[in-house]
Amino acid sequence: MKDTSGLGLFAALLEELLPEMLEEIPASHPLLAEAARQSCVSRVTVLADVGEQRPMPVTYDVPLIAAATCRPLHPGISNREHLFNFGIDIVGLLVREYERSLRTSLYTSNNGFLGVSGLLPAVVGLNEIGGISERRSPGWRSQVTQTRTTISDALARLERQCLRNGQAPDLVLLGTNAYREIIASYQPQQRFRDVLRGIPLLKLNRSSVFHDPFCETDTGYVLHTSDFAFHASPFNIFVEAGLDGRVQVAVIRREQMLSYRRFRSGRITPSPPRLRTGSEH
Repeated sequence: MKDTSGLGLFAALLEELLPEMLEEIPASHPLLAEAARQSCVSRVTVLADVGEQRPMPVTYDVPLIAAATCRPLHPGISNREHLFNFGIDIVGLLVREYERSLRTSLYTSNNGFLGVSGLLPAVVGLNEIGGISERRSPGWRSQVTQTRTTISDALARLERQCLRNGQAPDLVLLGTNAYREIIASYQPQQRFRDVLRGIPLLKLNRSSVFHDPFCETDTGYVLHTSDFAFHASPFNIFVEAGLDGRVQVAVIRREQMLSYRRFRSGRITPSPPRLRTGSEH
């Protein structure tokens, strides 16, 4: 049946614009930008270096990450200029929604997407990730330190704990409160900047610091970016017109952040609140 609603032209426009714009999102995050990019299948296996005599196989199920929106499409819109403007609005909405989904997954370890929070759990010792148990394989665990003093001191300790062949981690991801504490501890003339793939970063010790509002506010991650890989399949784009005249658009693809050497990275967790004693009143 001939498409008289302009839906066919609209779908073709999205197929042309969306993938390129969505692919730019990982480039705006230093870990996603630096991690090795690999095409993925529904399940991947890597050989994880866990400090044993030989690498151990780790298997991950690669989850689906999706973004969707629904907007009314007037049946009279068939002019290419009007369709283009409508398409740009939809693309903008989907790009923001997809970025939120991806960045949230990077820190919340939900729906099968491990992210740095899943690969570097707040408590070590009894976790099982990728089929490797920390109880059975003591090397398969991250470094975790609590911010008992300052974020700067915690970062310095983690850098020393996470050396790899004498090299310190090259990237620190900080939530908003932790980043503000770092900024406040340095005078403006003491703050040095670094640029990674066009992303401005704060230079601290031997690492570059990235403030990410999607990261837990008081938490931070100290990483060797070369130890990570980002598996992502091509985007699937779905466009469907409802009986109410609204157009539903969704983008879906399989994605997973993997770590080959989890024990060589580290996590900062906030200290539990200290209980005041009677002598402090």
